[in-house]
Amino acid sequence: MGVWTNGDLGGIEYVYKDATKGTIKRDFIFDIPKNGESVEEMGKITKDHLIPATDLKLIFKRILKTLYANTNISRREKLGGEMIRLIFAKIWDERYDIDKPPKFRVSADETPDEVKTRIQGLFKEVKEELVTDGVFADNEEVTLDSKSVAWVAGQLQRYSLLKTDKDAVGDAFEVFAESKLVGEKGEFFTPPPKLLGQQ
Repeated sequence: MGVWTNGDLGGIEYVYKDATKGTIKRDFIFDIPKNGESVEEMGKITKDHLIPATDLKLIFKRILKTLYANTNISRREKLGGEMIRLIFAKIWDERYDIDKPPKFRVSADETPDEVKTRIQGLFKEVKEELVTDGVFADNEEVTLDSKSVAWVAGQLQRYSLLKTDKDAVGDAFEVFAESKLVGEKGEFFTPPPKLLGQQ
């Protein structure tokens, strides 16, 4: 397998060579396996094995830069809104059905379209919970292309945002405000306490 990056500009690509057929696949893996993990095992995770993110702000910056360089969305503020939808879906996934595999993940045996469909379902549940609080509009959807959604899932699937220090989560969300990705006003957007399991 190979990983290409153009450094601070944010682009990262993963390619995989099928050892049995010799074919090179792109848009097949969206991270690299951990030590001792096979490609087939990537994404086959359980929620109780999710770990806290030690540098969430750095992870968010890498995601935003990569998507800005490669996504189907050309305006930075719209990209910030997309990221917020995905992050809220990730947090929602961690809160419920603890005994089931995460839905916010990507496995080598599924397509980016399948990943996006599953994550869109998570975001729909988030909207139903938070639309009355004015966090999201009823007609909001995840509009990022499927490859980008799968890539974000690959970058975040091993981490638990709920197990990560709450101050670190809030600090990481500053990435959106600092980059003025959320809107003309550059709003600071933190997950509401009830989504994070706080009262």
